Amino acid sequence: MSAPHQAWAADQLAAALERIAPLARERRGGVKPRLERVLEAFRAERLGVHHFASVSGYGHGDLGREVLDRVFAQVLQAEAAAVRLQFVSGTHAIASALYGVLRPGDRLLALTGRPYDTLEEVIGIRGSGQGSLAEFGIAYNELDLLPDGGVDEAGIAQALALPERVEGEPAMRADGFPVCRLDRTGFLAHVLREELSKGPLADEADTGTVGFVVDR
Repeated sequence: MSAPHQAWAADQLAAALERIAPLARERRGGVKPRLERVLEAFRAERLGVHHFASVSGYGHGDLGREVLDRVFAQVLQAEAAAVRLQFVSGTHAIASALYGVLRPGDRLLALTGRPYDTLEEVIGIRGSGQGSLAEFGIAYNELDLLPDGGVDEAGIAQALALPERVEGEPAMRADGFPVCRLDRTGFLAHVLREELSKGPLADEADTGTVGFVVDR
């Protein structure tokens, strides 16, 4: 590369670094408190090498599994957690939670538009004969987001006026999926008190801090 091209490339690199400097400082500043939260959970649970010993697979007396659950719960500021290799994907984990809390006659209300495509067959929006929630008598409704990306609070009030029961509301957060901001979901937790979400440590306050539960 010639000297003029090298100088031009150096200038472009310096300009790019200057433009992203505020974002880089913000991201670096967010690492330390989150790391401290993880390390504090390790200390609180006295995590040690004996927790990583081999086990039978049946779960009886599995200290590592119990500690891992408690560590995740503390890090994510939740009451409890279930961390399993058997959950092969986010869709699998969400589906397990939905099947666990919903019963025939309940209504699943999606507050942030239609969930991503892998959940459509779980809910019963498409496909049949696979044991979807719809086939177990669970109704489904969804509300679109407002043009500004916010949650339709008026629409929520109208949806709650319907006679069906509401037992869950997926307002899921995950990288790549356009869903509601955490600072707005405090309102949702106050209204319905039931939330399924993804995106741990994406915000300084995780979902456990604004009252989300998966319970009946």
